[in-house]
Amino acid sequence: MKRLLLILILTLNFQSWTKADDIRDFEIEGMSIGDNLLDHISKNNIEKLTENYYKDNRYTAITVFPEDNTRLKFKTYDAVVLNFLTNDTNYELQAISGIIIYEESIIDCIKKSDQIVKEFKTFFVNTEVKNNNFKGVFGNVKSVEFNFKNEDKVIVSCYDYLPHETHTDHLRVSIDRKEFLEWVEEKAYK
Repeated sequence: MKRLLLILILTLNFQSWTKADDIRDFEIEGMSIGDNLLDHISKNNIEKLTENYYKDNRYTAITVFPEDNTRLKFKTYDAVVLNFLTNDTNYELQAISGIIIYEESIIDCIKKSDQIVKEFKTFFVNTEVKNNNFKGVFGNVKSVEFNFKNEDKVIVSCYDYLPHETHTDHLRVSIDRKEFLEWVEEKAYK
């Protein structure tokens, strides 16, 4: 009986440990890192929604809103930004961001962000948690990073922009592969 109890305890501990160490277990609007984007959006819609965010073309981004007539069913976010390798015919997702717009109150964004971070701390138990707040050209960003052992990240951020016609304050929850983050930092905008 003691052996059965020990096996049960070890099994449950191992399951929570593996779940917390793999960002592919985390979903945004039903999509996970590694998913084939064609399972969620038609190729025609992908081509229509392609954005030109980056100077380097290694990755392609699309931004999807509920009114974009895709198969996505939005439950939590006002938009999603999806990134995949440009030459990948399977459109395997490398980075996913869920966005909630906060036009009226950045304080509400921060409250929601704090709530999400608190919840994530119980889910991502084997991660290094790091605050990464900074002032940028367009405004301020308050973020918390959950750094996995393989250097993938989940990031919760509030973007508080200076008044601008194309920038809107928002909450962003991102799941990103290490390779994508390195590319963003080293090549995407150069």
